[in-house]
Amino acid sequence: MIDRRNPIAWTLFILLVLPQVAVGVTTKFWTVESQEQMAEGELEGMSITSRGRLVLSPDRETLLEMGDLYAWELAIGPKGDIYAATGQDGIIYRIPRKGDPEVFFDSLELEILSLEVDRKGWVYAGTSPDGMILRISPEGEGGILLDSPEDYVWDLALDENGDLYAATGDRGRIYRVSGAGKADVFYDASETHIMCLLYDRATGLYAGGEGNGVLYRIDQSGNASVLLDAEEAEISALAMDAEGNLFAAAVEAIGNNGGNNGEQGSNGKSASIYRISPDGVVCHYWSVPAEFVFDLEVADDGRLLVATGGEGQLYAVGEHAEWWRIVDLDEVQILDIHEEDGDILLATGNSGRVYRLGKGYGGEGWFTSEPFAAETVCRWGMLRWEGECPDGCDVAFSVRSGNTETPNETWSEWSSESRHPAVPKVPDSRYAQWRVRCESRGEETPVIEAVTVAYLERNLPPRLTSLMVLPSGGTFYKGVSDAAPGPVTQLFSNGIRIQYSVSGLGTPPVAAEKLGWVRSIRTARWEVSDPNDDDLVFEISYRGEGEANWKTLEESWKDPVYSWESERMPDGRYRLKVIVRDTPGNPEQSSLMDELVSDPFGIDNTPPQIRDLRAHRVEGGIEISGRASDGVSPLTKGRYSIDVGEWYPFLPEDGLFDALEESFRIRASSDETGERTILIQVVDAAGNPGVATVTVR
Repeated sequence: MIDRRNPIAWTLFILLVLPQVAVGVTTKFWTVESQEQMAEGELEGMSITSRGRLVLSPDRETLLEMGDLYAWELAIGPKGDIYAATGQDGIIYRIPRKGDPEVFFDSLELEILSLEVDRKGWVYAGTSPDGMILRISPEGEGGILLDSPEDYVWDLALDENGDLYAATGDRGRIYRVSGAGKADVFYDASETHIMCLLYDRATGLYAGGEGNGVLYRIDQSGNASVLLDAEEAEISALAMDAEGNLFAAAVEAIGNNGGNNGEQGSNGKSASIYRISPDGVVCHYWSVPAEFVFDLEVADDGRLLVATGGEGQLYAVGEHAEWWRIVDLDEVQILDIHEEDGDILLATGNSGRVYRLGKGYGGEGWFTSEPFAAETVCRWGMLRWEGECPDGCDVAFSVRSGNTETPNETWSEWSSESRHPAVPKVPDSRYAQWRVRCESRGEETPVIEAVTVAYLERNLPPRLTSLMVLPSGGTFYKGVSDAAPGPVTQLFSNGIRIQYSVSGLGTPPVAAEKLGWVRSIRTARWEVSDPNDDDLVFEISYRGEGEANWKTLEESWKDPVYSWESERMPDGRYRLKVIVRDTPGNPEQSSLMDELVSDPFGIDNTPPQIRDLRAHRVEGGIEISGRASDGVSPLTKGRYSIDVGEWYPFLPEDGLFDALEESFRIRASSDETGERTILIQVVDAAGNPGVATVTVR
């Protein structure tokens, strides 16, 4: 016989994938160490490297702060004076090596977009909206050198002969103005705008366009070849290193007025830097973590400086594309870069300013982390950090906490600063944030590599959200979703073994009434969740209708499904109760629980009774009559067989099996004479078959 205590012999009707084992309420750790994590924070006087290290930014000095909205471009004169082209008042400022900034030239144009200074100190300025080139003497007196039919003069470049090249839009032309003042169209591109120029004495003129994102190389005769046809719509900036490698910034166009209109794009795409070797081989060099690049510059140390828009960030890219986020400015755009004696000059937009970044480090800087969200209210523990703090430097941390996603006036004040691993004194909360203050004497900088804060979440109770007792005849198979159940066999007392094949999930392979040992197996399943992902244990009990006490089936069950044999339960109506506790993952005194009671369900292991069964011959067959009844479950179907022959279904006299008691009258066709034995079977809703026989002669 089948050993029904062995679950391997159970029939598979429904598949259950069990949840992973949880770990309980234990100390957890919030760690910030990667570049992506650091980049989510706020920097003031701090820089981030591509390895996720925090260092102080270079020493910063404001050289020019005027009322203009944009400082479009910078140029350095032969005596070291700095010239700044601005908008929207069309003023050129001069910043002497010694002395205060001054207005060098006040034009009638709205924007001075581009600048060049020749060896004699003459200044050339490209304007908008009238597309002029102005020529201004070292003393600040000037006039119109070229009044072109264009709207924008985006960039200027001088060659060794004193010829001036002008990149214009919106018809994509490059003009050349000779030293004698003669002007002509040097190259008419298929682009809408020519955004940037770079002249190299050995190889010629390079030009980047907007519209198709094409990078041209043009010889002295005006013959052009294409070095790069980028996927992006615009080549916005160019730079060349000492080995002749050309760097090109490619961006998505962000306005009908060309890329340098000062507005950040909204397409969510990042910009790209391409490197073109002297032999013309193009490779993707770096993906810029910004939508727009306004300028490129190769520094004396070989690093590529990248000026971006959107958040006013300056990057430096070194070998193997290792990069540094050197500075985050309050201004929206860094529009131009120049290096002067190892210092970096920056021109900005929104608002227009000129900065100098020195060789040393700034004296003080702050980094504030992105707020961290725990799953529940928690207690905040030890803050530790990894990195370096050289002699003469200082590193100090503080923490604040609150219960809103964004810090506001309801958050706590910043805790007192700590310089060693310490537990911050902040209220229990769901959210927290840390900041670090770094100081330096200028020669060395602290390095923050990783910051870890310990926290312990408050224990919350588990929750039962559903509880269902399945109909009789089905159990669960515990295993992976593609596991194939083995066959179910049953050995009869006469030595015959039969085998039932599982035909599919969710459907019994054979009629329930054919598997008596399966009918008595009942299964309950429930859904449960725990905010802390604790290990859970279940207590399962039942109670009959009219009874006062719950009777325990299991005290320490671990799965959200349970099957039991109902043979020892009298027929009747019952309820099942499940109690869940998070005891395995918590001290007993702090563990929590929940409970849920099922809807009523029936236990019916008693087959229907067939009474008053009679049979007699009639013309052309046999008439069988009788009554069937069940004390708990309604009857659902009936069938008969003559002399162990084929089964034939029948209906009760009222035409529908749906009551606890039904009368039936069957007219069976039969031409045979002699004794006939008729088997009647009636099945109730619980799958119990009742059987009776009658003989007719």
